[in-house]
Amino acid sequence: SSDSNPEMPHLILNYSYFSSERKARKAAERMNAQGFQVEVRRGADRVSWLALAKQVKTPTAEYIEEMRSVLEVIDKDLNGEYDGWEIEVSQD
Repeated sequence: SSDSNPEMPHLILNYSYFSSERKARKAAERMNAQGFQVEVRRGADRVSWLALAKQVKTPTAEYIEEMRSVLEVIDKDLNGEYDGWEIEVSQD
């Protein structure tokens, strides 16, 4: 079934946008140090740069809050914008 069990680890995706590739890559280094796998690419608007931070975790309220605050600090330091997170739902 495609029902997603919140008690299980899931791939959590976080979207952070920056004005330059350099800032996005600097953010990615800091995110890596916090245990995220990060992909840097052009934003959908073809102007901004996306740092897509991924982590496989059980999405508890505590984890989500901690994850957001860690990423928001990094983004703020580099004048980026934290644009939220989503859970990739497995299609078994």
